[in-house]
Amino acid sequence: MTLTHKRKSIFSRLPIRVHSWGGLGSQIFACVIARRLKARFPNRRIVLVFHSAGVTYRGQEVNENLTSSLSTEFVDDYRSRELDKSVEPENESKSLKRVLLKIMENCGFLARLNEEQEFVSISSRVLEVRGHYTRMQLTRYEIDWVADSLNLMEEHQTSFDRESIAIHLRLGDLLTLKSKDHINLDRLDNATKLVQGAKKLVIYSDSEPEVVLPLLERNFSKFSLEVLKVATPLVMSSCMKSRVFIGTNSKISIWIAVLRLSLNLGEVTILPKEIASQTSLLLKSISSPQQLVNF
Repeated sequence: MTLTHKRKSIFSRLPIRVHSWGGLGSQIFACVIARRLKARFPNRRIVLVFHSAGVTYRGQEVNENLTSSLSTEFVDDYRSRELDKSVEPENESKSLKRVLLKIMENCGFLARLNEEQEFVSISSRVLEVRGHYTRMQLTRYEIDWVADSLNLMEEHQTSFDRESIAIHLRLGDLLTLKSKDHINLDRLDNATKLVQGAKKLVIYSDSEPEVVLPLLERNFSKFSLEVLKVATPLVMSSCMKSRVFIGTNSKISIWIAVLRLSLNLGEVTILPKEIASQTSLLLKSISSPQQLVNF
């Protein structure tokens, strides 16, 4: 056996660990990447590693449909000091870790897989995958698989009618964090003006209605407001099938837009320009008769 074959044999027995930080939206992206790796390296075990660390504590939110045929691990590495990373000083251990990760990346042991071309050029020596996974080109099969796995096409009762707009408004920890902020509400108000004849806003938020309503009354007093805090898959399902959808800066809004546009659901999909270009890139290989509007 040649040295090259020996190396291949060694790596074929080692698992590939795909790391994920963040909530459901981020975790869905990680599951898509993991399935791609499973198809690319069918003889290797793929391990999804969900981390609790981040600006707020995160648990594993994806269901077993998305993780079937994969192994999963949960790493409880959240620390409260991470609530404001902008004031967290750099330390020697973090600098050393960054150097080690760069060496692993240069040797092919670590892949980022944020861009489509990074997946194409991945080394057979890869052991660890770390990234946001948000600038790939999704396939029709992958999008259908996500919708089916989360049961998003099931029928749900919603409050929507021809004169209402569905808005996914992430607030939650953004109300208290110093390093991040929620979307400017004046800007969101301008987005609603892109829709003619709308009289009602159905707002899905991760904050309680009594917290959200006082924030919106100044900008959206001309609308009838309904604020709902429900499970994220129900948010996605309802917003996917609404006539008009306005998203804000979150991966859940991206997934809702991806599903609406690729499956031709609803009439108008509106996103902040920061994530509209990213959504278009995700859908680059898929034609959609519906136009994505940005604000």
